[in-house]
Amino acid sequence: MIEGQEAPPGLPRSIRKLDGRWFGDARIILEGIELRLIYFGINEHHRHGLFPMHSHPFSEIFCCISGRGRITARGRSVGSEPGSVFLALPGERHASAWNCPGDSPWTGFIVQFDMEIPSEALARDSDLRLSQSTAAFYRYFFLEKQGFHSLAPPVFRMVNDAFRHLRSSLSSHPGIGHAAVASFWLEFLALVSHSIQESAGVDGRGVILDWSDKEKRLLHARHLLCLEENRDAAISAIARRAGMSEYHFIRSFRETFGISPMRYRASVVMQRAAR
Repeated sequence: MIEGQEAPPGLPRSIRKLDGRWFGDARIILEGIELRLIYFGINEHHRHGLFPMHSHPFSEIFCCISGRGRITARGRSVGSEPGSVFLALPGERHASAWNCPGDSPWTGFIVQFDMEIPSEALARDSDLRLSQSTAAFYRYFFLEKQGFHSLAPPVFRMVNDAFRHLRSSLSSHPGIGHAAVASFWLEFLALVSHSIQESAGVDGRGVILDWSDKEKRLLHARHLLCLEENRDAAISAIARRAGMSEYHFIRSFRETFGISPMRYRASVVMQRAAR
C-alpha cells in the first residue's frame, strides 16, 4: 500500500512518512537464497526525537540518505550519516535518535525482511553456495554479525540515484509500487555487497555451507519451524533433526537468530494468521 495510511501507534510527531510506505509478502528467489519483503518505508526525521529500544522477529535494515542521527545497538552508539547502513538481526534490540536543527532532516529508508535459504539447499547431502550478489552481504551481516557499514562514496552515489528514482516512481505511479520496491531492493542488495567486498575485504566469491557447519543445521531447523506440519512438533524433535541436543539447539538458535526457537515459531504462526 502506498501513502494514505495511518501512522503506526507511538510514532513521534517529529517523523514524517514520505512518498513510500509499502507492506507486502513479496518473495524473491535468487541463486541460493530467498528474500521476503515485509515492509518498506521512507522516513524523514525533523527537529529532535527518538525511537526507544525495540526489536522485531525479522531483520531490519536502515540506510541514511541525508542528514545525521544516531543508532544504538550491541552496546554501541554510532553516528548515522549519508551512506550509513545498519542492520538489526531478528530479536536484536536497537534504538535511533536525531537532533536536526532548521531544515536539515535525517532522511533514509527502512526495509524489514526475512532472508532465507531454500529448503532444498539445506538438505543433508547438498552444498550451499550463495550468488555473488548476496554472498558478501550475507557473510558480513548474518555470519560475521557486523551491524554497521559505510557505503563507499561511488556506491552511495548509485544508491542515492536509485533511491531518488524509486521515490519518484512511487509518487507518480503508485500502482507499480510493489514491483518498484522489489527492483530497488535487489539493486540495493547487490550494491551493498559490492561495497562490502571493496571496503571491508569480505570475500564475495560465494558462501559455501555443508552439514558440518552449525549455521547450515540451524538454518535447516528454522525452515522446519516454519512448516505448518511442524506447528505442534516438540522442540526436542526439531533439535534432533538438526543433529543437536535440545539445550545446545535452543542456545545456538538464540545466539544465531536473536530469538528462541519457541518464540520464532510463534511469530511465524501469528504472521500466517494475519495473512
